[in-house]
Amino acid sequence: MTDQLSEDDFRLRARAFFAEEVTADVREKLADGGSEFVESFHRRLGADGWIASQWSIEHGGGGGTQREGAILQEEAAFAGAPMLASNLSSIVGFALIEHASPSMVEAYLPGFASGETVVCLGYSEPEVGSDLASLTTRAARDGDDWIISGSKMWTSLAQVADYMLCACRTDPETDRHTGISMFLVPMEHIAVEPVMTLGSFRTNITFLDDIRVSQDNMVGKLHGGWQILMSALDFERAGTCTARVGQARRVLALTWRALEESGQLDRLERERDELADLTAGLTSTAELAYRVADMQAQGMRCPAESSIAKVAGTELLQRATDLSLRLLGPIGLLSRGAPGAFANGELELEHRNAVRYTVTAGTNEIQRNIIAKHGLGLGGSRR
Repeated sequence: MTDQLSEDDFRLRARAFFAEEVTADVREKLADGGSEFVESFHRRLGADGWIASQWSIEHGGGGGTQREGAILQEEAAFAGAPMLASNLSSIVGFALIEHASPSMVEAYLPGFASGETVVCLGYSEPEVGSDLASLTTRAARDGDDWIISGSKMWTSLAQVADYMLCACRTDPETDRHTGISMFLVPMEHIAVEPVMTLGSFRTNITFLDDIRVSQDNMVGKLHGGWQILMSALDFERAGTCTARVGQARRVLALTWRALEESGQLDRLERERDELADLTAGLTSTAELAYRVADMQAQGMRCPAESSIAKVAGTELLQRATDLSLRLLGPIGLLSRGAPGAFANGELELEHRNAVRYTVTAGTNEIQRNIIAKHGLGLGGSRR
């Protein structure tokens, strides 16, 4: 799909796709659903090869590069496209390609790539947030099967997912990092309850009450789950950065256009330097994200760099929405449906959601701990 395109051509192709497919109807369904998922759009992403665009050709993907994946995230976010389901399918697909048996890859990858199968992530738990090594969801062996018991928190898209990539403790007696295994669990017997966030986004708490799964549902090796978790989170955090760059670009573009149309640009004085600084931040943060993509393409583990990117991207978006609200004034604070709301409340919603992004994929406080440990060598030996 992508091997004949330059990066500039790939960006233009992605931009054209989103311009055509992120229609008013998609935006309306996205706003009504509150979960960053529109099924028809997700299926279209799959049909056009975008979900699997970075997988190898031998696994049904487009053979694209990690940098192209970063470009895709940035352009999708700039267009306001609902990409969560696609991103999760791509992340889990990479995990299966790298760690799962050939039969599991053959069974599940086509559905993920086409958009017909939706997957969610079962990592965090009600009493375990970013410290994933403390998870308590238990998988106990029962003949050729495993019985899974526990609960998961922040399982976004669980209400529409077909499977959960679930982290379970399979050996409670060993080291907390080495006693974890991963399973692909059907959602049909998992109870799902909604949890609404500050940004009107629906995530979920999920309950696994003695769920029986086959040994064939284990992803990778027994007790090998920690490596899968860490590599998946590195990809997720790097992708989070470029997506937040795209969102910040969108916020500033909308704001700039509104100020231009109202004739206020020439009257900006105090905010001029802040706008320039934020623009420089956009460029440097994007460069950081693409550097991480290059490292991942070389097969390098980059926990410090991906954490830096995650912190930089999410806090950049907060700065962008804060500045835009100050520039626009009261109309920027009006929510969707209110008379006179700027961009039909998009900025107000983005401002609330900007807080959520600093929490998802590991809080920014935890990211700073990772940076200190893996980047600066502080706080004990590296893992």
